[in-house]
Amino acid sequence: MNKRMTALILIYGAILCVFAVTLRIVATQKVALIIGTLSAGLLSVAIGVAALFGEKRRRWIVITLVGFVMFIAMQAITVWTAPSEGSGAVTRSLTTMAALLSFGMLLYSLHGERPPEFYRSGLPETPDRDESNERRNQRERR
Repeated sequence: MNKRMTALILIYGAILCVFAVTLRIVATQKVALIIGTLSAGLLSVAIGVAALFGEKRRRWIVITLVGFVMFIAMQAITVWTAPSEGSGAVTRSLTTMAALLSFGMLLYSLHGERPPEFYRSGLPETPDRDESNERRNQRERR
């Protein structure tokens, strides 16, 4: 991962932690939502810190985001279909923003900032292990 993606992961994790703290203040009875959002935020921050120290693969952030997107989508449906309470509008808006932000982050982590050769059709030009470069060059000339 490059520094831009690492920074976005750290910012995303921090935003989720702020959402969790705000939900704790506003909707204290939504324990699963608070713990799930805080856990995803802390995991994202930990993955961002690992990326700062040299982790190059995106698998951990993608795994975290897939799980959290499914969780937050279910929570958003639950919050939107539940009868309105005193702080229902704030809870609904925070849950919806977390769902949209997480889905966008998942799409970005899957498809964002790929090298140009990633999108070329066909297999990359690499020599076979048991074939020498000379044989490959002769075959291409024909």
